[in-house]
Amino acid sequence: SLRLPFIKEHNVVCGLNSNSLSFIQDLWSRQTQVVVIENAAHNSLLTKVRSLGVHVIIGDPSDESILKAANVGKASYFIAFSENDQDTCR
Repeated sequence: SLRLPFIKEHNVVCGLNSNSLSFIQDLWSRQTQVVVIENAAHNSLLTKVRSLGVHVIIGDPSDESILKAANVGKASYFIAFSENDQDTCR
């Protein structure tokens, strides 16, 4: 599994959908480091995110080893997006 032990002051985005993709593209345009945690290895948006040079970790974002791989402890922000946009707003 991919580990990013040296990355810090980055943004961790959990869940890849159209809303999170727009958010990630905005962060990327500001030259902000982003790590995406996505549970579905076959998510069609992964190609787009990877083409931006964004780090992607495939796995369950509730799994401590996945969070450790994303170096969440040194992240500036941790943002979670759900498949249901209404859930995200709660």
